[in-house]
Amino acid sequence: MGGGAVHLAAMYCRLGEFEKAYEALEKGFKQRNAWMIHLGRDPRFDSMRNDARFTELLARIGLK
Repeated sequence: MGGGAVHLAAMYCRLGEFEKAYEALEKGFKQRNAWMIHLGRDPRFDSMRNDARFTELLARIGLK
């Protein structure tokens, strides 16, 4: 699948559709998507960084 779930989440994030972005990121996490390791520094997700759900996801990935 490549980075599909992460790229989809980034698109939703740009559109301000944060719930859909989280759904896509959760899907990527469950699929063990390799692109998830970039979330901690990917600027496309800057608008989500202050959200506790994003911080918790980073912790589950091992990035926090």
